[in-house]
Amino acid sequence: MVRRLFGELAGESLSRGPKGFPADHPAHDLLHMKQFLLFGTLQSSLAATPKLYRELVIRFQAMNPFLEFLNRPLRRKPAKSTSAPGGWA
Repeated sequence: MVRRLFGELAGESLSRGPKGFPADHPAHDLLHMKQFLLFGTLQSSLAATPKLYRELVIRFQAMNPFLEFLNRPLRRKPAKSTSAPGGWA
């Protein structure tokens, strides 16, 4: 559904992959990306109609799992430390 609504993933890419990853890595194309963009256009005739809201909701709902995946590492809470603050035991 995401590909049908937005097409291919867009964004700037690096000229070569990051250090430590082999050139034949299965995610070679994704490792080169500096940005991960989903971009879609709608017909301008929708702008002044009640259908615009529905079309926007469909697109936001479709891209939400992708955004959740990208944001997951940023939302993890740090592990609770068993030691006292400052490293004092």
